Amino acid sequence: MEVPLIEGGRRALDGLDLPSDEEVRACLGEVGWVSEDGGEPRMITVVVTTSSVYFWDDSLKESYSFSDISMLATMMSNEYFDRACIYFQIDGEDEDEEVHDVYFAPPAALLENIFDIMCSCSALANDHSEDERDEAFTGSEDAANRWDEIFEQSQGNDHHEIFEDVIEDNAEDEDGTQE
Repeated sequence: MEVPLIEGGRRALDGLDLPSDEEVRACLGEVGWVSEDGGEPRMITVVVTTSSVYFWDDSLKESYSFSDISMLATMMSNEYFDRACIYFQIDGEDEDEEVHDVYFAPPAALLENIFDIMCSCSALANDHSEDERDEAFTGSEDAANRWDEIFEQSQGNDHHEIFEDVIEDNAEDEDGTQE
């Protein structure tokens, strides 16, 4: 039996122990689900909270934090479902680790609503810690500095034709005026 869509509020669900700071945004029962690693599609319960999406049945209990979801989309059909579904990718914990694909197919009448709820929750998720933000900025600054070094080196090197237009545009006559 399908659990009705719930927007807002908390709901006690058997078998799922939610942290107290998570608020249930949607709950669906008997939804088609498959993980790229999980084999054949199966029917499970899906709960979307403010910070995670949970999938469970008698033998499966999985959750994914919205901050770990790198892509969220809808698909018209795929190799697992012959109807529209929601698809998302989970980044691997390490840079070398591949992404993990997850598909689930809520009832057609609820697909767009569930997708919108997930997008809203994902947008609110904290993607990075303060330290990671600082590293990303430093990394960007380092990349920009490296680009400046490459550009400066290319001005004295005739082998980099891609920069010749820029060099010619910035060239000055002997009297100091632009050509």
